[in-house]
Amino acid sequence: VDLIARPDEAASQAQRSVRDLSMGLVVGLLASAVMLSPLVVAPGVQFDVRTVPLILGGLFLGPAGTALAAVLAMGTRVMQSTGIGAVAGCAVIGTAALAGQLWQAWRKGSPERIGWLELLAGGALIHAVMLAALGVLVAWHEASRPESMELFWHLAPVIVLVHPLALAATGRLIAGRLQRERDAAALRESDERHRSMFEDNHAVALLVDPDSGALVDANPAAERFYGHSRQ
Repeated sequence: VDLIARPDEAASQAQRSVRDLSMGLVVGLLASAVMLSPLVVAPGVQFDVRTVPLILGGLFLGPAGTALAAVLAMGTRVMQSTGIGAVAGCAVIGTAALAGQLWQAWRKGSPERIGWLELLAGGALIHAVMLAALGVLVAWHEASRPESMELFWHLAPVIVLVHPLALAATGRLIAGRLQRERDAAALRESDERHRSMFEDNHAVALLVDPDSGALVDANPAAERFYGHSRQ
């Protein structure tokens, strides 16, 4: 984003790919970090805020970055436990990342322009669906332990409320940062384009202060025509 010279299309694509993978690595490590402090709803079955960075990763990143984040998070979950817990955890991770990518494809707009209402509604819908699926899994796996289901349904409303709020707040921070970066890049590109039109113009071009009439700048064609240096 901070490059001054505009790269060619191939170089620009390479830069976007590197950035996408780099951010995917960050998202994957963040999701792995939050899994170290899980909310255990049943033996071997846990729920945490890993879904927030993974959904946002899918929403803001490309397929490669999203896939890298999901794979890293799945690896961490498998190292934490095996069996039904690992299956449930990996399913939640994959669903969260895929939901973010589908969200990005559905809205067909610049993700940096996403608003609070859409983030809250989308986060609530995605978490409600995942929570319902996880509830079915807990009911099946812990059929002989009614206390597990009771704990799960006590925690479910908190998860449905807290996770979308965290997603919306974080999403707006990311969107605001991306919008500022895009605006700055567009401004630089506009300045460079106008500067190039001024400098490379074969016709005489002068910049004059409309208030004082002072000569502010002159292009090379003006130097040649008037026989004076720009200074």
